[in-house]
Amino acid sequence: MWDWLALLLLPVALALLPLSLRLSRTSGLLRYYVFTTLALVFAVLLIGGYLLHWTWTGFRDRPAQPDDGGSPTTSTVALWDWLTVALLPVTVALVPAWLKSRATRRTRWDVACAGIAATFVVLIIGGYRLNWTWTGFSGNKLWDWLHLLLVPFLVPLSLAYAEYAWPRGPDVDLDLGEQLESMVDTPRSARWPVSRPGG
Repeated sequence: MWDWLALLLLPVALALLPLSLRLSRTSGLLRYYVFTTLALVFAVLLIGGYLLHWTWTGFRDRPAQPDDGGSPTTSTVALWDWLTVALLPVTVALVPAWLKSRATRRTRWDVACAGIAATFVVLIIGGYRLNWTWTGFSGNKLWDWLHLLLVPFLVPLSLAYAEYAWPRGPDVDLDLGEQLESMVDTPRSARWPVSRPGG
């Protein structure tokens, strides 16, 4: 299952982006049910894969070939592997909600970002200085961190800049998030009229 997650998580997140834009306009109760269901499924898979040894998840006892060409061993999916696979898809999934509410719920987003940053600091200290092997951070250099974080950091940053630099006029009163939502809701023929012969 891990290999399928690594292969499909980002394409699925991109494919579901229009649905995420639509959900951002629905009642909070529907969004709560959707995200709660996803969180419960993910929690069950984690518990089953790591604690109950569900081998079909591929989270533990994965065949691994050492870099030095030695005999094959087994490995466990570490936090670094999860970040490598899931960080960009999660960023893509959260971008619509961030664009929609970052002006009205700025304090909540600031608190969330501060909490994530503090958690990262603790994990980095634990991974590099306290030998928390489950993080998988040991052995990763600055280049690896840049490869991991650069694109997820640039996605919301570039969209925020696009919203700041978006041309506004008397007929353009929507922010970037609302314009993306309107593109999802507007039929293609209304956005790009097709010229017909003799029309």
